[in-house]
Amino acid sequence: MVAPATARVSARCTWRSGPAAFCWAASSGPVRWVDIDDTSPDHGSGRSGPVTAGPVLTVASVLRGGTEVRLCRVDAAEPDERWRAVRLGGWPLSGGDKPLTASGSAARASVGRLRSELRPLRGFERSGVAVERDVTPLGRWTATPWLATKGPVPLGEVLAAVVVLGGGSPAAELHVVSDQVQLFWPDSRRVTLSLPAFGGAQCP
Repeated sequence: MVAPATARVSARCTWRSGPAAFCWAASSGPVRWVDIDDTSPDHGSGRSGPVTAGPVLTVASVLRGGTEVRLCRVDAAEPDERWRAVRLGGWPLSGGDKPLTASGSAARASVGRLRSELRPLRGFERSGVAVERDVTPLGRWTATPWLATKGPVPLGEVLAAVVVLGGGSPAAELHVVSDQVQLFWPDSRRVTLSLPAFGGAQCP
C-alpha cells in the first residue's frame, strides 16, 4: 500500500506458470484513498466517504516453492508530499497466545511452528510487526510483518522483498535494469520479467 491509506484492490490481470514450478502474476491500477464518514457496522464490504485519487501502483509476484518475491513500483506525473511511504505487508498469523515477533534487517512473526517473514531486497529501509488483538475469529492475537520505504515515495523505482510463510525456500538474487527484473536462484534457475510501463494499457 501507499501511505497514508490503503491502495485500492486491483485484480491480477495475468497468471502464468513458468519452468521449474515458477508462477508469476501482476496487477496495476490507480490508488484511491477514502475519508470514511460511514458509521454503519463494518462487514468488510467497503466504507463510503470522499475519495482522493493517488498514484498508480504496480505489483508483481514471482512464486517458487514456499517463497514469493514481491515487486512493486509507484508512478505519477509528479510527486505529492502527502504520499508518505510505500508499505508492504506479509502474511498475518493468528493464535490464542501473543505471537513472537522480531524486526531489524527483516520482519518476522511466529506462532508455534508457523512463521511469517519479510526480507527486503530493494528499496525498503524500515521494518516492523503490527500486533493486534481481537481482529479475527482465528485467534485472539494477530501479528503481521511489514516493510516500508523511508523518505519521499521513490517514484518509478522498482522495490522488492521476499515474502515467506512457513519454512520457505532459498531466496533469489535480484537484478534490476530499468523496468526489467531478473531473479537468480542458487540452483541456477532464473526468471526474467518486465513490469508494465507507466502510461501503458492498464488491467481492466
